[in-house]
Amino acid sequence: MPVNRENAEALRAAMTTMLAMAEEDGFRSLTWNNVCATAGVPRATASRAIDIIAEWKASVAALRSQAASPKERGPTSSIEHKAARDAVIIAALRQTVRTMGDHIQALTLALAKKDALIATLKGESGRDIVIMPVDRRS
Repeated sequence: MPVNRENAEALRAAMTTMLAMAEEDGFRSLTWNNVCATAGVPRATASRAIDIIAEWKASVAALRSQAASPKERGPTSSIEHKAARDAVIIAALRQTVRTMGDHIQALTLALAKKDALIATLKGESGRDIVIMPVDRRS
């Protein structure tokens, strides 16, 4: 069973961020466990994302082989590299903001439906309805 869309988006955003920051942090932090922790997705859930795991392994292998090949890096390419890395991070953050906006919108609509239902029930009963608080910790 594959992971749901939200977990897949979170895993891909975490992958993008970690790959962009790999040269600063070193390659030791490039583990699937760190991707799961960064995404906030349990490892058991993330292990079902076979296609995303394959993307991760391919991206890490490409990044390591790219780092292993000697390149001439002047100040311009260093600045371009940092700008590209920052663009990747910004794109991941924008995706996170869009996802959070979708969640907020869904919760707002659900709350409006519940408020409408409460108003309907109050109108039908003709009496005061007291809403009992619910302990949501359990």
